[in-house]
Amino acid sequence: RRLVGFEKMMGGSLFERETNGVKLNSRGIRLLEPIEDCMKRFRQLCNRAVPSAKTQTDPIRISAPSSIGNGLLIGWITAFESRHPDVVIDLTLTLGPVRMMPHGCDLRISHGLFPCERVITRHLGFMQRMMVASPRYLAEHGVPHSPEDLIHHSLLGGNDLLDGRPLVVHRGKERVVIPYLPRLRLHDHAAALAGAGIAVHAFRYDTLEYVRRGRLVEVLSDWIPDETPVSMLLPVNRPVRAVVQELADFIENKWHTHPELTIHERGPGEW
Repeated sequence: RRLVGFEKMMGGSLFERETNGVKLNSRGIRLLEPIEDCMKRFRQLCNRAVPSAKTQTDPIRISAPSSIGNGLLIGWITAFESRHPDVVIDLTLTLGPVRMMPHGCDLRISHGLFPCERVITRHLGFMQRMMVASPRYLAEHGVPHSPEDLIHHSLLGGNDLLDGRPLVVHRGKERVVIPYLPRLRLHDHAAALAGAGIAVHAFRYDTLEYVRRGRLVEVLSDWIPDETPVSMLLPVNRPVRAVVQELADFIENKWHTHPELTIHERGPGEW
């Protein structure tokens, strides 16, 4: 409603609506540059109006999927800010596919399933997944003993995955592909905790604690769902500030030292 109201105020359409969200049309792009210039002058005016306030640099604008932002990135950013008390960070968390680098974004964490154009890409690694269900669900519906048994269960998918993507699980060199259409898709294990079914794409890093506490049970523990590649994107159309580069290095180090995130390489086409 706010976008529509803004378009009415500006006298015409500024955005194109698509299935994956909205993006600026040509008229919106033309309008964006003078608006950014106005905002820069406004910030300068505010700094002059309050001479006692400490002058701040432009904020670092970060975009990330909510599954990574809530579980990992916020903690890492907090640690970075403790070393850099003058840094201001604007974090935007997204749901579902993001195929374009947000305008004005300094750093985007992105699933490698959705490549972006005209960006500098730094591959971080892979997010491990696992299959889990609540003890109550398994008591009522039974425990699957093979991947093929999963077709008889309510399967909960991840909303960060491509539509129509099958469930692929591995055990050593064995590989099983299970076509399915999940009725409920989330970015975490919440529906599994509620007893709605088996979450087949739960992220391992934030699910293991629920397994240890007995609130969730790992299903088919010797069968592992496909991992999700994750990359860090930097803009290619403007210089990367030194503080942004330092934050990118900090995030990459945090990723590589996390026990539940992998960094091994894969061959061409394996994504």
